[in-house]
Amino acid sequence: MHLKIILQNYIIKALSILFFLFWSSITFSQSNNTTSLFIEGIGYYNKGDLKKAEAKFRSILALDKEDDAAYHYLSNIYLQKNDVKRSLNYLLQAYELDGNNEIYASKLAMLYRYSNQPQKAIEIYNQIRERHPYKNELYDGLVELYLENKQFDKVQEVLDDIEKSIDKNDGIILTRYNILLYQNQIDSAISILKSHAQDYPSPRNLSILADYYASEQN
Repeated sequence: MHLKIILQNYIIKALSILFFLFWSSITFSQSNNTTSLFIEGIGYYNKGDLKKAEAKFRSILALDKEDDAAYHYLSNIYLQKNDVKRSLNYLLQAYELDGNNEIYASKLAMLYRYSNQPQKAIEIYNQIRERHPYKNELYDGLVELYLENKQFDKVQEVLDDIEKSIDKNDGIILTRYNILLYQNQIDSAISILKSHAQDYPSPRNLSILADYYASEQN
């Protein structure tokens, strides 16, 4: 399957999960008129009638130009139409109206990444990181972006932050190990594995160390 299609499917699936999180946390601060339109728009959206759903959300914005949820759903609609540029523009407007909304922030970072704007995605992830320094599940996308852009020092900083909220684990140690290997710092990479294996032995780490020592004897 073409890489672009794979990435597109990944983004849509990820955003669908965030959609349910958003829906479960939304509060209706709208007027009775816009609330009714919003419910109708959601109904059409869930049925896949994007044309009617879009009309409802636009009607909301005609009444209230600061309804961030309406911009959010217009973003979803245009993403489903494969119009990433317009989807991103609408999501930006939602985020500008509610900059503390982590659903918007996470989706925005993913759209920037999908749009080949990694630095902007990194900026958004770092904003999330500043607000939630110990919410390490939000850091996965940031780690991946830094790795893709070979910003290894930044990866190490993020891993340091993660370790402040959770104990060291194989995932963190192996990420550090692979970064050092890539930088041809073999001794440092092995040292990390040895240190971790002494306190938290795991089959994966021990297997890597065994292979290393076996290769040294050949």
